[in-house]
Amino acid sequence: MSVVRTSQTHSDVPITIKNGLPILRRTSSSTSSSAGRNSTQQLPISGESQAIALVITAYPPAIIAPPFLDAQSPEMPPRSKESIVSGFVAKLQGRKKSSKSSSASSTLDVDTSDGKSGENETRTTVSSPVDQESGHGPIVQAYHTCVNNFRNYKNSLTGVKKAELKDIVQDDIIIIVMGSTGVGKTSFISAIAGKEAEWLHTDIGHSLSAGTSTVNCVKIPIPETKSSIVLVDTPGFDDPERTNAEILEIIAAWLEKSYRQKRLINGIVYLHRITDVRFDAGATATLNLFKQLCGGTVFGRVALTTSMWSEVAPHTLKQAEEKEQELMETQWKALLARKEPAIVSRFISTTEDEARDSAIDTVWKLIKHTHKREALLLQKELVDEEKSLPKTQAGKVAFSLEEMVVWQLKNVSNLLHKKKHQEGETSDDGAKKEQKSDVGA
Repeated sequence: MSVVRTSQTHSDVPITIKNGLPILRRTSSSTSSSAGRNSTQQLPISGESQAIALVITAYPPAIIAPPFLDAQSPEMPPRSKESIVSGFVAKLQGRKKSSKSSSASSTLDVDTSDGKSGENETRTTVSSPVDQESGHGPIVQAYHTCVNNFRNYKNSLTGVKKAELKDIVQDDIIIIVMGSTGVGKTSFISAIAGKEAEWLHTDIGHSLSAGTSTVNCVKIPIPETKSSIVLVDTPGFDDPERTNAEILEIIAAWLEKSYRQKRLINGIVYLHRITDVRFDAGATATLNLFKQLCGGTVFGRVALTTSMWSEVAPHTLKQAEEKEQELMETQWKALLARKEPAIVSRFISTTEDEARDSAIDTVWKLIKHTHKREALLLQKELVDEEKSLPKTQAGKVAFSLEEMVVWQLKNVSNLLHKKKHQEGETSDDGAKKEQKSDVGA
């Protein structure tokens, strides 16, 4: 596995890392004839006590730091000197045990391994400034507090509201819910959000004949923290009213915008009906499209969840369980046979309490093992590689040749219209300037 790290450091902190060791930059003014210039000495730090003293003098009294992301977040309280010192000392102790270098600040990891030998993909994750050796630290602890409080206070989640992308902050935990039309995506979200999210079924985004027609976000504050769980309801593939290409356009637009705003995904719940008699062409196309949208490096952040268990009769329960096992051994095998595999769960909605418990348990299992966020393959293709949607891996699956031509013509038409509009504004500005000059004359 090849890893490239780039560190974000505080420019006003006189501590640097050289050859794996912390160095104090001490600047003093010269009083000699050649004065007027500053001289810099680099002094190696040795010993825990010196490290603590240096950190206390180097860092300002408080530094704003989010609980589990590298970007700064004004919503979070300042970290104390004590937490900064303990984290820095843990770093020094970690270096004594391993030759691995780790920064005292946030890192961006690019991992070119996908978890399977012989196959290479690019992984972009945002990693927290935590102890790389032990996996502990104030940032990770804050994240796990959020995760555990989400589960522990499942019966008292209040303040649920509809959210736009601008309402989602760096500290929120983002979960996307995907799958075919009619698998229960909206019901899954409603089970967690409760009666405060009844608008999901009635007010917006639903037509009479199909499911969700837009991307809707539900923001649920996590008790006793400053973070929220954000559940993203997406239009379903294999829709009788729309093509997969049209649905992909809607989802891709939201994913691209969220990635540009640095709102990365914590996990994805992929729903499949356990009541389907067979895994037909529509289900196959949906799963294949989903895998190409995610990319192999994201499979470890996917929950493969079967729904409609409430419709399984007691005498057919064994058959349903056998079908679930068959899914794991066949269609879902590629997502499970990895170094970081997907998880498998059930959404049981026989009663309201069962629905909430099973939905919350699925999300909790999905996010509890990692504080890292992941960029989806589609996001990297659209933004980093600047590919057009039909040329992405997901686009190649969703778009037919005819749909690709129509998409290109539509985009050319939009560009021409935009150019014509800009030229019209330019000519109007010119006419106004001429009028002003005539009046002045």
